[in-house]
Amino acid sequence: MDDDRAIELYAQFRASYQTKRVHDIVQQPNLSGGQTMTAPMIPYIESADDFLRELFNSVNDFRRWINTLDAWRQVYESCDEIERLSLLVEHIRPYSTLALGGPQAIRGRIMYAAAICCGHANYVLHGDNPNLQWDGVRNLNMKIASGIGQPWANWKELAPILSNKLGYGAIHDLTDNYRNHHEHGHPRNIGMGLTASVAVSANEKGQRMWSFGPREAITLETVIEQTAEQHALAVEAYNLLCALAKEQFEALMQFTNSLYPFSPLPVIDGPWKGKKQAYSIGTFEVQGIEIANPLTILQAGVERVRYYRQKNTSGWVWSIEVPENACELLRAAEAEIRRFFPD
Repeated sequence: MDDDRAIELYAQFRASYQTKRVHDIVQQPNLSGGQTMTAPMIPYIESADDFLRELFNSVNDFRRWINTLDAWRQVYESCDEIERLSLLVEHIRPYSTLALGGPQAIRGRIMYAAAICCGHANYVLHGDNPNLQWDGVRNLNMKIASGIGQPWANWKELAPILSNKLGYGAIHDLTDNYRNHHEHGHPRNIGMGLTASVAVSANEKGQRMWSFGPREAITLETVIEQTAEQHALAVEAYNLLCALAKEQFEALMQFTNSLYPFSPLPVIDGPWKGKKQAYSIGTFEVQGIEIANPLTILQAGVERVRYYRQKNTSGWVWSIEVPENACELLRAAEAEIRRFFPD
């Protein structure tokens, strides 16, 4: 196919892509909603936010691959055999490989994300139960994931999708298990071309049987139909993972706030007192007041005022008034830091 024809076909693809076959787009939730958190929340929120962000991209990429294939399908059907072969090699088969592998890839990532989040939450909430712990070192499978997911209602809804829906069913049967996760053999071609097949089975007497023959190519329509169905399951699984993360976040917030009523740390240093600091490195702002981090280097003539988290008639406030339990607050702050940053 010459360049002019290739450009013409690509222009047709661009026009076809304006109409999407798969519409659902997932959105990453804002777990914390800007709430202040105690130190035990840090490992959880960092892990959960990262997983939800990357999986948000993965699920939406899966959608893009399917819509790309569907747009090329409309162009492909109007081409002759030579042009079809060129489109298959240059555009369709690479995206087909990605799309057919997408369900299993997303399934594995969601299972791992759920297990890590359950592990963090269980460590804080159920630390005395060894059956609910996972350190992330052992190879993960559904048996392990289901074990540590037991305290969580949304895991029980997510687990069946990961166990026998996402990556299973018709997409497995109609593509002869394209991913070949059992034998790692060569998959069937996409669009056109035969694939040689040698299959081994056993008859009723247990005798080994061999079968030889070609396998027809998987049609492009089959790829698109099956991956579109799988995308709907991926969206459902992602939304349940978001619900699981929200469920765990709320449980952790309630528990850690009961352990650490002065949230965030009960003691902070700031704001600047004396002359104005020439630079603001190592500072942050709370309710319009500039607060200094402990390691900030001060200029000559600048001091810091220690503030304590206290409760008055209007609610929780930062006050320079030294409370009766000031020493206790300082010890709690130091112990909390050492617990989560032992080194």
